[in-house]
Amino acid sequence: MDNTQRNPRHDDSARKNESLGNQNTNLKIILSGLGLLILMVVLYFALSGESDYEKGVKYLNEKQYSQALVEFQKVDTNEKDFKLAQSKINYINGLNASTQGLNPQALMFLSKVDPADEYYNESRLMIEKINLANRRVDLENLSEKVNQTNDTLVIIDKTGDGSTDSESQTKAETSLTKNEKPLPKLFQKSVTEFEKQFRLGETASADNKKKYLLILDSLYNEFSGYEITKNSDQSVAEVNKAVSDWMQIRLDFLNTQIAGNAENNTNSLRQVKEEGDKAYFKIQNLLSQYR
Repeated sequence: MDNTQRNPRHDDSARKNESLGNQNTNLKIILSGLGLLILMVVLYFALSGESDYEKGVKYLNEKQYSQALVEFQKVDTNEKDFKLAQSKINYINGLNASTQGLNPQALMFLSKVDPADEYYNESRLMIEKINLANRRVDLENLSEKVNQTNDTLVIIDKTGDGSTDSESQTKAETSLTKNEKPLPKLFQKSVTEFEKQFRLGETASADNKKKYLLILDSLYNEFSGYEITKNSDQSVAEVNKAVSDWMQIRLDFLNTQIAGNAENNTNSLRQVKEEGDKAYFKIQNLLSQYR
């Protein structure tokens, strides 16, 4: 017979301790799981939150340019989107300058937009638009020069050589006419040089095209400096306008070549090229009467 007797109170205490231990273990598991869940939520929002660059893009797409600039300027130099952020800052500054009519500043900013930027093509179109507007102004100024009424100064020579006032005036007018005769020869020289540089620029590499465009711009401005007086032969004024229009067409063609590589530019380029060729042959026919 076993003389050892079990203590009921001792058994109850053991069971209670065991139950509390299990509860503590379960609580630890729950708290650990909850802590892990909170950590995952924090990491998720930290990793999936919009970056400064992404916020800027969102504002830019919504045309909220001031807010976009603020966000792009927050992008640090060591971030992967820093280069594109700077590109978009230039795009926005160029757009704002263009809107305010500050074309030189607009061209400076827009020329810095990165080719990898989704706003690059739009920037090139804006540059082309500004250049076209500038050339229209040049053409209007040239047209104003051609149509402008200039008084002719006639010097009456009374030197005692026996010539009358009427004869002296006739001599002065004849001299004026002779002085204007070299203009068509200057036109021919300008046309020849301009066409030569255009042909070189047409087939040049993308980078070199810009150099030829500057040369052509310079030749165009030089030609625009020729003054046509009221006393000039009407045919001279006609040649002057024809050459100006032709130069403008050639400049537009090269500008379009530089601005875009899209396939839809092919037909447009072909049309501008053909228009320029027709204008060139027309000029040669007009100049042939002075040879």
